[in-house]
Amino acid sequence: MVPAAMVGDLRRRWLPIAVAAAVAFALTRLLMAVLFTHVTATQVTASSTLTGARRTLAAHVQDRATVETYTLDNFWLLEDGKTGWLRLDLGRPTYVDRIDVLNTRNGMGNDRATQSYRIELAGEGGSTSLAGLLPAYPEWQSHPLDRPVVTSVVIHVDSWRGQGGGLNEVVIHGQAAAGLAAHVSWLLPLLFAIAAAVTWHLAGGQLRARVTGPCALLGALVVLIVVLGCRFLQFSTSVSAFEWFTLFEVKSFTTWRSTIDFFQNLLIPIPPSLALLEIVVYNLTGSIDLVIRTLYKTSIIGAYALALLLVYPNVRRMLVTAALAVIFIWGTAEVHPGNPQIYDTVFPLLAMLLFLSLERARSAANDTRAQFVWWIAAGLFASLLGVTRPFAVFLLPIVVLATWFDTRGLPRRTWWGFLLPILAICGLWHAQLLVRHGQVTMSNHTGFNLVRAWPMVTRPPLAPETFSPPFSRVNNPSHSANSSRYRSAVVDYIVNHPAEAAANVGRRVAELIEPQTTIIANRWNPNPTKLIGYRYAVRFMAMLLIISLFVDLAQWLSRRRWMSTTPAMQHQRGDRVFLWLTAGTLFFLAIGDAGEDGRFVLSVLPMLAVAPRFFSLYRLRAYGGAGTNRS
Repeated sequence: MVPAAMVGDLRRRWLPIAVAAAVAFALTRLLMAVLFTHVTATQVTASSTLTGARRTLAAHVQDRATVETYTLDNFWLLEDGKTGWLRLDLGRPTYVDRIDVLNTRNGMGNDRATQSYRIELAGEGGSTSLAGLLPAYPEWQSHPLDRPVVTSVVIHVDSWRGQGGGLNEVVIHGQAAAGLAAHVSWLLPLLFAIAAAVTWHLAGGQLRARVTGPCALLGALVVLIVVLGCRFLQFSTSVSAFEWFTLFEVKSFTTWRSTIDFFQNLLIPIPPSLALLEIVVYNLTGSIDLVIRTLYKTSIIGAYALALLLVYPNVRRMLVTAALAVIFIWGTAEVHPGNPQIYDTVFPLLAMLLFLSLERARSAANDTRAQFVWWIAAGLFASLLGVTRPFAVFLLPIVVLATWFDTRGLPRRTWWGFLLPILAICGLWHAQLLVRHGQVTMSNHTGFNLVRAWPMVTRPPLAPETFSPPFSRVNNPSHSANSSRYRSAVVDYIVNHPAEAAANVGRRVAELIEPQTTIIANRWNPNPTKLIGYRYAVRFMAMLLIISLFVDLAQWLSRRRWMSTTPAMQHQRGDRVFLWLTAGTLFFLAIGDAGEDGRFVLSVLPMLAVAPRFFSLYRLRAYGGAGTNRS
């Protein structure tokens, strides 16, 4: 019989180590099963490619990018009117579980696609063949297999639609059949399990003291969001910020002079911060993949990870936020390929960073240096926010005033660190636009966007647009003048018909929060039935935001408790900054444009994921008491 003392020692010392090892093993296996099932070919060759276009390279069928737009180089095309083949050499014997094939449409040309095809699987034991008709882009064709050992995959294009055939993407699922790589799915989890056991054995006491239950849950949920986000976004990419009207190409700006001239004469709504980032990245690396792929995916996943930080340490709110994050990331991956503008995802990331910095600045009231640093960080994120979307410049005064009132009762000598970056970056950019070009916002197309959201407005006649270098097409002062005509017509209508204008605002907000799944019909048409859960989640959280906004406004007007300096109300005032920033974003997106509502609403989703903290119904009950309990 085992002594009781030995049993107690086993439970106290070795059971936690075993649990840590088992959890590390299981998580690593799950991570590998979710993210690392694709086999990358060592070489991709083709019988021929369409000449005269860089985007036709055979290697593009394994570039993990499936969005087809005007400028993205991510598919392969055969020569006009010819059959052909694409060969993927795997480099070693490989067990193949499934092959997925995605057709092309030649970007926005819609004039090329593969019709009938054959897949030849070549291996040491011979070859087998699969045949079929390839559905139109963007529907995948999947071929489950019985794990044959394959060394190469050859896809034959036997017929085509339009001018010729081609493919967008080929995904091979499997694992190596021999060598160390054949066992990596077990060896790597085992190594992580051993590392976890050793770490817990050496520092278990310190870890238990520091890693509380909510902290461990936060870490687990962040890992979950990162893993699932990478899975959902595995083939996602944005377009270049320069794709707006395809007026400019990033490769044109290789000198300081050309770059300075571009920014001095920029009138159209290309975000200057993202444009500068793309120019720098392109000149350093020769491509903008770090922006349109890495930054794009990081901005989506990072915004929702920050949402978890904003509801920490409340366990229930973290669970709800994590569930919303998974739904919203999945919805973004399904909807956004219709027109994947990178500023749609960078904007909410900057908003989350702004609010997190404001919260840290408020909580560091006893440390002047730390508070000053957080105020500067908040100002930097606010200024970048102001040059990411044209309407954001109207949100910044709200944020500045709200933070001023938010610091009521606290030392304000460090608050000026918040204002300095806003004036230095956003302020200077808009000042030069006003002085040099007479523009209030960073867009000379605002009027044309507005009339789409205000269809009842009678459009005034436009003047012929003329331009000469350095201006071109819509990036010219004549277009700015025509935009001003449309903008003035909308403003006049609002002033002269306030009741009808209010009704239109309500209509546009209702349309925006009834999220559309198709952005541009001829580009991408996801199944709306498949996304019904996403649509209900967006609608419910947006309605909760609107209800909370009106209740908060009524509370402020009736009791003026926003001005209270009690700690509980200071927390509520901090929440209000984000509440009004989110509501303001939703408002300007609704009244400023129409036609791509499925894309517009994506900029608000990470903020709605913070709903368990800011917009939950506990706020309705809190107005009867002294404040709310955020923990």
